[in-house]
Amino acid sequence: MVEHLPRLYQRSVMLISQYWHGELDKETFIKDFHRLENRIHHEVSVKNWQQKKRLSNRQTAEAFSQNN
Repeated sequence: MVEHLPRLYQRSVMLISQYWHGELDKETFIKDFHRLENRIHHEVSVKNWQQKKRLSNRQTAEAFSQNN
């Protein structure tokens, strides 16, 4: 999931540029930027969940191997 963050960052730069050059009105810019912000938060949350799950699985495997 973290591999999507550079793409999402590029999208944020593009949105700012479009607004700066008058290609987006204020309402559309704010709506699109909030949508992008939510997507970034989602990607980070998924990545954090995956890391916790991997850590938990690794700890379970280590505990199992120590008991056998």
